[in-house]
Amino acid sequence: MIRKAILNDVKNIFDVYLNAVTKLKKEGIEQWDEIYPDINTVKNDVQKGEMYVMVINGHIAAAGVINDYTEDYENGNWKYDDYRVIHRLCVNTYYQNMGFGKKMLEYIEDEIKKMGFKSVRIDVFPKNTVAVNMYENAGYKCVGRVEYRKGTFLLYEKPL
Repeated sequence: MIRKAILNDVKNIFDVYLNAVTKLKKEGIEQWDEIYPDINTVKNDVQKGEMYVMVINGHIAAAGVINDYTEDYENGNWKYDDYRVIHRLCVNTYYQNMGFGKKMLEYIEDEIKKMGFKSVRIDVFPKNTVAVNMYENAGYKCVGRVEYRKGTFLLYEKPL
């Protein structure tokens, strides 16, 4: 089941991110850390109604945000103006490699279509090859780069 997150989910969602950060660091992928994403970011996403969660057997299996925040995306060679952005898409480490990231991505894309938007934007850490491959296999095209505190991220876009 995938639904909008509620305030009671915040701690569990944050734990999903913390576990992902630990696993990514062990794999040499330094895209996130103890500074970002933080619990206040998660709480803010939930309060704004932008956070979605996949729930399996009462556990948060995946989380992701839909919004229009692209303040840092000016280096993209964007082809579409009618868009929404996916942020912080993350699969619980217990549920990784089972296809749930792809299912969550498809759900979010469907939600964006239902909202009436024609395309999706996202930024991806290039060393996170699992994420890069998932987006490219789903039809996303790299349109540029953006610099964040943790380094260079790739900008991707997909028409819906």
